[in-house]
This record gives sequence, C-alpha cells and structure tokens, in this order.
Amino acid sequence: MLGPDGIATVTTGPLPAEPFRTAAVYPEPLAEAGTWRCTHKTTARAHYGRALEWARDVGVDEPLLLNPRGEIMEGARTNVFLRTGGALWTPPPAAGGLPGVMRAALLREGAAERPITPEDLRAADALLLANALRGLMPVELREVR
Repeated sequence: MLGPDGIATVTTGPLPAEPFRTAAVYPEPLAEAGTWRCTHKTTARAHYGRALEWARDVGVDEPLLLNPRGEIMEGARTNVFLRTGGALWTPPPAAGGLPGVMRAALLREGAAERPITPEDLRAADALLLANALRGLMPVELREVR
C-alpha cells in the first residue's frame, strides 16, 4: 500500500476461513467515488472502514458501495459482478471503483462492463463478488434499512 506519506508498505495476515456469503447496499453514496482514494489501493480507507462497520452492524459480510449517481461502484473489499442470462456484468471504471486484479482477469475471459443499479442487483440471476484472494464468490443480497 502507498501511504499518505508516499511510503509503500506490504503487510500480511491470515486469510479468514470463511468467504463472503452475504452483501447489502450501503445507504450512503461515497463522495470519494472516482477519486484516487477509490481507484487506487492506499491506506486512506476511512470511507471503506465506515461501510465495513455498517455491514458488521447490520449482519452482512460485504457492503456494496454507491457512487453519487446511485450506481454500484464496488464492494469495500471486492469487485461486483452480476449474472443475467448468460452474461457476466461489472460496473465500468466511470462508476468510480477500484479496477481489481480479478476483475481484469474476468473481463479478459468475457465479462463486460455496464452501469449497475441496486435494482439491477435485485433482478439479476446471481450476484457475485470477486477479489484476487478469494476468486469469484456467489453471495446473497440482503435488504437492510
């Protein structure tokens, strides 16, 4: 990670045994969408920390983040994919999220980009989350208030 002081650090830790199983849409759009705070991995992650705290409070594994236009941009630790028909969709870079490593691999394998709304999540055949450590994981979308 590149810290605010410009120093790069590498940290490691054990990977939790359980993958992500549930997700919900975080109700507060992120003003940081599309800025370096979201499009690069850095230690400036307070916005992700708030969303993860909310997710713990409502009992889900991963918060799905909205940009100011109300589009899904990413999860706090994952990229978002929908399966609709036979197609696999993910938000485009213009949505403002991190262009993850697993996301890039899935795009090379035939996934495509399009704006995704919370309504699209509900209508999809499947909701999947991806990251380089876990791969592609099917999850249940939970409705929370």
